[in-house]
Amino acid sequence: MSTPLFTERRRCCHVFYTISFSENRPQSADKALGSARGNPAERTYLFTSESVSEGHPDKLADRISDTVLDRFLRSDPSAKVACETFIADNLVEVAGEFRTSPPELFITISKEIPDLVRQVIRDTGYNSTFSGIDLDTCEIRLQLN
Repeated sequence: MSTPLFTERRRCCHVFYTISFSENRPQSADKALGSARGNPAERTYLFTSESVSEGHPDKLADRISDTVLDRFLRSDPSAKVACETFIADNLVEVAGEFRTSPPELFITISKEIPDLVRQVIRDTGYNSTFSGIDLDTCEIRLQLN
């Protein structure tokens, strides 16, 4: 029988969830698994997850990466895309590896990425330096391969 323990900690727009539980199994089951450490009849598991609120920079970065991915797949459904976005004060950096067929499509879409980034920032509601990023003046860096 499992005994769940649920805890919640809040810290600057992040919510961390930790769930831990112990599982009791007969020793014969652990012998079959080849367990040789500690008390094989009792195991403790720890599961941790993080959640952030709407408009948080982590969610904004994910939306930008998803928008870039969608743009590539809309033009080339077989494109290979590994995209990550990093955000700091008034800076957005989009990095990743991209393979398209034809290869020239990569160059065309790469030129569109700064406009895509600014549109996502606008749609999310960031519209001034008050929010830490100004969509009209923020620096957008691209590190694309």
